Amino acid sequence: MSYSFNAQGKTAEEAKAAVAAKFDTMLESQAIHAFDRAKAEAAAGAFIDLFPEAPEGQQYNVNVNGSVGWKGTLGADDQVILSAGVGVSVGFVEIPVEEPAPEPAADDAQAEAEHDAAVDAGEKTEDES
Repeated sequence: MSYSFNAQGKTAEEAKAAVAAKFDTMLESQAIHAFDRAKAEAAAGAFIDLFPEAPEGQQYNVNVNGSVGWKGTLGADDQVILSAGVGVSVGFVEIPVEEPAPEPAADDAQAEAEHDAAVDAGEKTEDES
């Protein structure tokens, strides 16, 4: 069973916490990865630790992918792990700037006001015709 996810954090600790949170979510649907989680998180943490703190306006971007192969019944005595692997990449990306929602254009506001007045007056509007 395989997985792949991306996590971000403004500091190394935030990035590691984001990776842990992604594992928490993933384990809800892929319980087999409880087997390799600690090793995969340690690998991600080791690569995060290679970097200095993120420069101003940037954040850590961590990509983690992995897989576990097994035979037998998941969680039973006959379960045998046949393969496991993890890949990690870390870099810095710009922190997205949230753009404020655009103000409606004056003619849009006027059209909306006219529509609302027509509805209030009980008139049929174009969208009801």
